[in-house]
Amino acid sequence: MKRQGIFRFSFCSFLLTALLIPGSLHVIAQNECNSLSAPAVTTGSIAATDTDQTLRLFRDGRGGTCEFLRPPTTSAGTYDADSYTFTNTSGGPICVFVDLDATGCGVATNQISISAYLGSYNPASILTNIIGDPGLSTGQNFATSMNFAVPAGGTYVIVVHNINAGTTCASYSFTRYETNACRDPGFDLANDGSADLALFRPSGGLAFWNSITLSGAFNSVQLGSAGDIPVDGDYNGDEASDVAVFRPSNGTWYRSTNPANNYNAVLWGTSGDIPVEGDYDRDGITDVAVYRPSTARWFVLRSATSSYSEYAVGAVGDKPVPADYDGVGKMDLAAFRPSDGLWTTLASSGNFGSYGLQVPFGTSTDIPVPADYDGDGKADVAVFRPSTGVWYIIRSGLPAGAGQFQFVTFGTAGDIPQPADYDGDRKADPAVYRPSNNSWWVNRSGGAGVFATTFGAAGDIPTTAPNPHLP
Repeated sequence: MKRQGIFRFSFCSFLLTALLIPGSLHVIAQNECNSLSAPAVTTGSIAATDTDQTLRLFRDGRGGTCEFLRPPTTSAGTYDADSYTFTNTSGGPICVFVDLDATGCGVATNQISISAYLGSYNPASILTNIIGDPGLSTGQNFATSMNFAVPAGGTYVIVVHNINAGTTCASYSFTRYETNACRDPGFDLANDGSADLALFRPSGGLAFWNSITLSGAFNSVQLGSAGDIPVDGDYNGDEASDVAVFRPSNGTWYRSTNPANNYNAVLWGTSGDIPVEGDYDRDGITDVAVYRPSTARWFVLRSATSSYSEYAVGAVGDKPVPADYDGVGKMDLAAFRPSDGLWTTLASSGNFGSYGLQVPFGTSTDIPVPADYDGDGKADVAVFRPSTGVWYIIRSGLPAGAGQFQFVTFGTAGDIPQPADYDGDRKADPAVYRPSNNSWWVNRSGGAGVFATTFGAAGDIPTTAPNPHLP
């Protein structure tokens, strides 16, 4: 049985010491789904009189997502289980997210887990019809999450069971979120699931946002001024990217081009803070958030509840690299430590209660470029080496030793990496913006080959994958 908590991953020392190149930092902002209805809460308890389930899923820490279900294995024993049946009435395919809260179980030895089935659940054959698996039980933080795909009109069954035979749980609850249109394209003004080429042009007291689709449709709006940091995302829940800026001089976010609403301004942060916007509460809306390098503290303002959370992840000198590493539809807090190349994530799947992984990968001069390159719904740890134009990627969709470590040569010295899904296949494409000649180069994973064009001017900041200028 794999222990819960920190997952350590390491490569041979020659691979680690090879990743030595100068760089900057990127934060991938838009990572969200469209909520179809209000979250639905179900409560229950585990008792000896519940249905007996033969075997249980082996907790390998890898779980499945709406994009990809890894073949699970089983552990011996007989367990007590509850099952709940629901139907997808949305008229189309959905992605269902489930958060399990086991606080009412009392002690960690009474921890429980969940799974999901399409159509029907057979407690004597738990691999039949399985479609969802969180990879871990609730553990010390009494929480876990999973997500799975359901076709239009499909019936799905959620099963809650103990993982230590004979134990009970006085009270648990799970919350379901039915969603569709999940995406992580980067800047996507048209909401077509494909990233646009986007640039922020600071110019004295004015700033312009210019974007163009790969098919040539151009758009330009005015927002911001010199010194502002571009922080585009979906701030109003309409599924299209919104232009936005963070102004370090007064700690204000401006998230609309409409002066009538004061540009939808909100005060959050201070000079020196690094914006780390993203959907931290899975409501389909980008949350304003900052990382404070002086104290290694994170401050997240949640749009779903208008409440704020503060976290300590990383250490002074670390760089923030938030992304959805566990694939549960929420941004995970994550830090990259240049001194030894260590990546550390605080997993949202456990309600931000435990570390998801610790991966030594890269050193001080690498550019972190986390994104979902293999299309499994989870962000991959990755770095870009400007001197050779090589991308090094740990593909989360594959187990260690099975081609998980990927090399992609794409780019050259001086390029600014802009990974995003430019072709709409739900996989991030390696891409670069070349300031020396204002050209874009996109290595499309969908089979259409390399796309190249000239777009931009001297001083422009690429913002398809925002914030390339961060330290």
